[in-house]
Amino acid sequence: MSKRSLLLLLFLLIPIFSEDTPLEDLYSELEYLRERYHDRQSTFEHLTRTRWNQKEEHTRLRKRNRDHLEELQTESEELLRSLTSKRENQKVIRSEISSQEEEIQRLQHTWKEIVRAVEEKDRQYSDYISQDFPLHKDSLFVAHRALQDELSPQQNPGTYYTTLLDLKVSRFMESRFSQWFRTRVVLPEEEIQDMRVLRIGHAVAYGIVDTSQYYLNFLGEDRANPFEWQRVADQSHGQMIDQIFSSHVSPEEGQLLSLPLDPVQTTQTRDMLGREEMTTWEYLQDFIEKGGFMMAPLGVMMLWALVLVVNRLIVYHVRHKRSYTFINKAVQFLEKGDIEGAKTLAEKNSGVLARILQNSIEHSERNRASAEKAVKEILLTEIPILEKHLDTLAVIAASAPLMGLLGTVTGMIRMFTDITRFGTGDPQLLAGGISEALVTTETGLIIAIPVLLLHNFLRNRRNRIQSDIEMYAMRILNRLWPAE
Repeated sequence: MSKRSLLLLLFLLIPIFSEDTPLEDLYSELEYLRERYHDRQSTFEHLTRTRWNQKEEHTRLRKRNRDHLEELQTESEELLRSLTSKRENQKVIRSEISSQEEEIQRLQHTWKEIVRAVEEKDRQYSDYISQDFPLHKDSLFVAHRALQDELSPQQNPGTYYTTLLDLKVSRFMESRFSQWFRTRVVLPEEEIQDMRVLRIGHAVAYGIVDTSQYYLNFLGEDRANPFEWQRVADQSHGQMIDQIFSSHVSPEEGQLLSLPLDPVQTTQTRDMLGREEMTTWEYLQDFIEKGGFMMAPLGVMMLWALVLVVNRLIVYHVRHKRSYTFINKAVQFLEKGDIEGAKTLAEKNSGVLARILQNSIEHSERNRASAEKAVKEILLTEIPILEKHLDTLAVIAASAPLMGLLGTVTGMIRMFTDITRFGTGDPQLLAGGISEALVTTETGLIIAIPVLLLHNFLRNRRNRIQSDIEMYAMRILNRLWPAE
């Protein structure tokens, strides 16, 4: 039996041993308790079954939830794997897109560089046309303009550049041959004439108008019109040109004809063909142009130094020379004891010696010490005036070569820049930078050497003037106070 049953039995037996309780009551009480026991037991069993059913239902539900959870975990793992795969695919796609964008940007940059290069070549070709041999140059302008109207460097740079090269090649092919023709030209006298012309390639051309012979002279790329017709002044060369024009045909086999020809158009050719020599002013202009922009500050320094030198020469050689003339007379008056005469002479003159004499005479009634102090004050005021502008001349003499050296550096930089852009094929490009470098250095030395010599001369002159002033001041004092 269970503990609960034993307790219930004891509870039922307690009234039995009680003497006052009747037996029928005990039986009825027992029956009542038994019924309650059965009710409680049935209730307990019902509750047990209910709880057991709930437990089974809970177990089934938990198993079902566990199975569902496992299914969800499996699905989530699959989704996570799918998401990871898609993310990796997305990274790969983004990497491909980024590389494609970089490639597109590189291609765009390359395209822009190509377009920029073609535009630069087109600009260079325009400059080339403007500087090209003038005969039949109009056809170049027309062909170039037609190319610009038909194509665009921005939209079709390859075709544009190829066509541009074809124009250059056709122009080069024309330069292989000579040609006779008539055309209208502008002569040096600004006169328009019909001229019979012989063109030899794209380098040399000769023409005849009436009885005058001309040649097409190259003046330089820096000119607005690089070519100009020049009259042939030399008679022998004129006869050579007449002989060629009179034949009007190419020399036959075995026949030699003399023709003054120099394709590079040097200075020697221009002199041989009768070009007038440059005047001094033209030579100076050419010299300044070769020096570049640094010639302007060098010219200012030269003018500045010239003004200062003239100023010092006037001060040293005019004012002080006049002072020496009167001071000798004043000393003679003082030696004779004629102080009034010396005073009158000092009042009529100006300058440092006149002031020294006048101050010394005014202090003659006092002692020599006070007169010497007054003279020292005048000397301390005058010496800075004598040294004025000398330091500036020294600075100009020292800085002029440095300024020329700066021009040398800029000229060399320009030369190497031209070499980088155009190469070393054109000697004139290199000559321009070298000319600027050498001309500025030469100019700086031309300024510095004379200024340095003049500065030394003026400083020595200033020292002599100072010594003379001190000597004459001492003479005046000694004549006024001979006993001291």
